[in-house]
Formats: sequence, structure tokens, C-alpha cells
Amino acid sequence: MSQRTFHLNPAEIAELQVAYHQCTHARTKIRFQAVRLYGTGYSVEQIQDICSCVRSSLLEWVAVYRDRGITALLDHRCGGNRARLTPPQREAVQKQLHTYKR
Repeated sequence: MSQRTFHLNPAEIAELQVAYHQCTHARTKIRFQAVRLYGTGYSVEQIQDICSCVRSSLLEWVAVYRDRGITALLDHRCGGNRARLTPPQREAVQKQLHTYKR
């Protein structure tokens, strides 16, 4: 078995804990916690059990954190739907739907 080379220093541990407690997004909190646990010596199996994540995601989060820091663990999805209509087109459709007679 290979030795783990990723270890967090006390400042990084504190930074991840503060981010975890200030965060309101559940998936991001899981990333913060998983990276902190991994960096403090917990086994992958323990982290998978605690955080309900898969090994590949955990190792990806650790690599991203190592390369780009804590902001890389944030959720960068923009959300929203993929509307194909422009706002004026949607208004026109709404007007047509409201004026439709049965």
C-alpha cells in the first residue's frame, strides 16, 4: 500500500472548518468535510461512510483542492433551466395561453 502524501497543516484545517460552518450548500459542505478528513488521516473507507461519497469523487476533490485551493471546491454550476425562448417569446406564449378559449 502506498503512503499518502496529502496532509493538511493546522491553518488549512481551520480554513476548511470555517468554510464548512459558513456554507449553506449541502454538496459543497460535503466537499469541505471530505477534503479535511482526508488531509487529517482518515481512511478513504471512513470518509466514504461519513460523507456518502465515492472514492473517485473524493480523490478528485483532494486533487482540485491541492491545485487551486478552497475556492475550487465551491459549486460553480450556474443553475436555471435551459429555456429555448427569449423573454419576449415567453410573454407572447403566455398571452396566447391566457386568451385561448375552450
